[in-house]
Amino acid sequence: MEGEFSKLALNIGGATMGSGPADETFMEQLTHQYVKLTRKYAKNLGDTEVKKRLTDEVAQIQPWCLPCVSILYRERANY
Repeated sequence: MEGEFSKLALNIGGATMGSGPADETFMEQLTHQYVKLTRKYAKNLGDTEVKKRLTDEVAQIQPWCLPCVSILYRERANY
């Protein structure tokens, strides 16, 4: 589980590196993957941890993809 989250975090970090803006379409794809991963492990993590992870991801992604923030907040509301 943690390996999957770490791998995705590296992909997200790589997409946000550089001096130019991130590719918003790609960022949205990664965000949907993150949501899918949290759903996959939600029972193992518990609602509080899922909310924390989604909130932490908002902080990481917000400067590069505002639609992604909406996706994460909508998902967080489910827990």
